[in-house]
Amino acid sequence: MFKLEQPVIQRILSKMMIAEELQASWDEPTSSVVLHHAEPSRLQSIALQLADKVGYVIEQNERIMEMRYGSRLGQSSHDRSSAQQQASGKTKPN
Repeated sequence: MFKLEQPVIQRILSKMMIAEELQASWDEPTSSVVLHHAEPSRLQSIALQLADKVGYVIEQNERIMEMRYGSRLGQSSHDRSSAQQQASGKTKPN
C-alpha cells in the first residue's frame, strides 16, 4: 500500500518520539517500535467526555423524532396525515 524506505520511516518515527507526539521507543535488535501506554491529557479526557455526551444527545433526539414522526421524517405534516389516512383506509390514493 505505502512504500517508504526503512531509514525514512525511522527518521519520521524518531522525530515524533523526540517531539513527544508518539510515546514509544526503538528496540534496536529487531528494528521495531515499542509503544508505551500514556494516560490521556486533561484536554483529551474532556474532549472524549464531550464526544460521549454529544453522541447521547443525538441518540435521544433521533428517538424523539422517531416517536413523534415515525419513519416519514422527510414528509411535511400534510403529507404525513394523508399517508396515515391512506394507511387506515379512510381515503383513496390519488
